[in-house]
Amino acid sequence: MTPMWISIFQTVILRVPLAYAMCYFTRSAEYPIGRSECIFISLLVSWLIGCAVSVIFYARGKWRDKAIVQ
Repeated sequence: MTPMWISIFQTVILRVPLAYAMCYFTRSAEYPIGRSECIFISLLVSWLIGCAVSVIFYARGKWRDKAIVQ
């Protein structure tokens, strides 16, 4: 369940608003709707943050207490 929630967090809550904000703040006369590179940068940033969150949850080690078959 945890990887699913991390994936939803990084995609919906992080990536979409980050891409929108970056495009909004990079608007200029030359790029009236923002720079297109912002989409790719938001992908990179959201993947890095998602990776960091995954490592933190993995390092906490609560997954070791779960049993597949009881």
